[in-house]
Amino acid sequence: MSVTIEDAAHELADEIKRHEFIELICHSDADGIAAGAIMGTALYRAGVRFRVRAQSRIEVNTLPDDSVLLCDLGSSLSDLPESAMVIDHHNPLFKGPMHVNPRLHNMNGDTELSGAGAAYIVANALGDNRDLCGLVIVGTLGDHQEMIGKNKEICQEAIATGIVEHAHGLCLGGRTLEEKILWSTKPYFAGYSGDKDAIVSLFAKVAKKKGKSYSDMDRSQDTTLVSSLLVMCAIPYAGYDQMCCLYGDTYTLTRETIADAHTMCILLDTCAKSGASSEALAVAMRAPMAPDAAFDAAHTYQMRIIAEMNRIHAQDRVKAGDETLFVFQTDESSLVSDIADAIWNSYPRQGPIAVLGTTCENQVRVSLRDVGTKGVNLGIYASELAKKYHGFGGGHFSRAGATIPADEIAAFMADMREALA
Repeated sequence: MSVTIEDAAHELADEIKRHEFIELICHSDADGIAAGAIMGTALYRAGVRFRVRAQSRIEVNTLPDDSVLLCDLGSSLSDLPESAMVIDHHNPLFKGPMHVNPRLHNMNGDTELSGAGAAYIVANALGDNRDLCGLVIVGTLGDHQEMIGKNKEICQEAIATGIVEHAHGLCLGGRTLEEKILWSTKPYFAGYSGDKDAIVSLFAKVAKKKGKSYSDMDRSQDTTLVSSLLVMCAIPYAGYDQMCCLYGDTYTLTRETIADAHTMCILLDTCAKSGASSEALAVAMRAPMAPDAAFDAAHTYQMRIIAEMNRIHAQDRVKAGDETLFVFQTDESSLVSDIADAIWNSYPRQGPIAVLGTTCENQVRVSLRDVGTKGVNLGIYASELAKKYHGFGGGHFSRAGATIPADEIAAFMADMREALA
């Protein structure tokens, strides 16, 4: 095994250069799109022909026999062909030689380096691609990682070179202050998220106190009073951890088509998950086009999550008593991961949660969140348990998912409850 992740990156870069064409496949979320864009741009600059596309998962039997490069997915597949090239940060079951993964070098792939971060290291082994470091910030935010370890190292380099500017403010995505609140699901503000009239009323109160107009408020970067009022609105339902999601580190990406990192993150994530991955990749690869279609897709997707959160909030399930595992049902099976994130980032964490949604193929998608107090690695356990019940799964230590046949879901959930008890 290579001594450092940089050594592994150089070995992979040398292998990539031997190919005339690369089939580049990235995961269809913010981190995966950022990783795919980093590698796509690096391949273009290196003169390597490629095709890039985003997928939610990999079917091994559909992969080409040669020249496939997987970004932010693939490491958890033990049956990948040995010739595959993988850049990932999930649990490494793939045993092929061309595998760049922080976990293979004593780094925590859940917190210290994202898929985009690993791709950035490979990109710089191909050539000077340091201007792409802003996309690493996007991947870090998208996968809920911390600015520690390699993430911190890359971020500090980006700030030092002026490619990224660091400040503090609302950690919400959107082009205007109104849109940031309108789209907010992490945290979700009951009575404000998705409700433009309520936001207009809120701004009117703030504007009156400050002697400003509504339009001045929407354009203003002074979010202190708005933030305070939002905290007051959320505090009956949320806890300290959830309030920390609202205000904190913000990053301006001076080289990207979308300057605000949180806005870029939500745009790439929602577009990829709503089937508009081409728009997401175009934005991330700095296509000279107005991203109106991408913002339209993001708006539609966020409104779907908020509609489900309104329903769940109205049922008061989020304030239920002490349980081993809090289970939420949704008809929006494609949104289970985002609904789980919204619940997890909006209400006090009384215990592990699971969001279940049945697909039209009579399978159940399950998204799980936990703080890890029982020492259960959700990603590994969900993967192993899903195989037992003829499904598939995986993820991170405290964030994971699985897809299980509907007639097996009761047994799957019983085993999951027992493990988390």
